[in-house]
Amino acid sequence: MATGSDIQNNDMQIHKALMDINESPIYVLLNPAINRAQKDLLDTFFESELHVIDGVSSVIFVRSAYTIETLEAERISKDHVAHIKPSDGSSAATQLAAHLTRMHSAIKMLNSHIKALHNLLSAIQKGESPYELLYC
Repeated sequence: MATGSDIQNNDMQIHKALMDINESPIYVLLNPAINRAQKDLLDTFFESELHVIDGVSSVIFVRSAYTIETLEAERISKDHVAHIKPSDGSSAATQLAAHLTRMHSAIKMLNSHIKALHNLLSAIQKGESPYELLYC
């Protein structure tokens, strides 16, 4: 992955190094330039292909077509967030921030409960707890 409007000379070297790990990685070029008239995403996906040019084999980038698909639940949730209407005079951004803060707190609490349960089960398994596991 790189940023810019065009592929640079050293991008293929990095891509070839990644090919040692993954035989067919995807190269993503993110263009940070803002074009308000353009409705599409400002990213381009490339696949690498082995071509023989003048009797010499070389790996080149080939632009890859793609489509972005989403699930119905994702579209509904995005639409819901986009249409939040403040009821108490606060801005939609304020309400969204408050909602995300509540979600973060709930996730943190769930995480602490899972850790406590994990610690208890580990202690029981090691015989360090007065409780014991009953296997059915």
